[in-house]
Amino acid sequence: DPKIQARIDADQKEAASFGMQGTPGFVVNGIPIKGAYPKDHFVKIINELKKRGKIKL
Repeated sequence: DPKIQARIDADQKEAASFGMQGTPGFVVNGIPIKGAYPKDHFVKIINELKKRGKIKL
């Protein structure tokens, strides 16, 4: 399906713009996180962003 392929291509291009070359990879409010991390790692990043007023949940 061309729509699905276009989405995959766009996701790969975005990942490459953050220097990601494999999985898993995440972007949290513009911060690239490469590799597998426990949930607490993400919670720490999100809480710090909230404290700095950079993210609202």
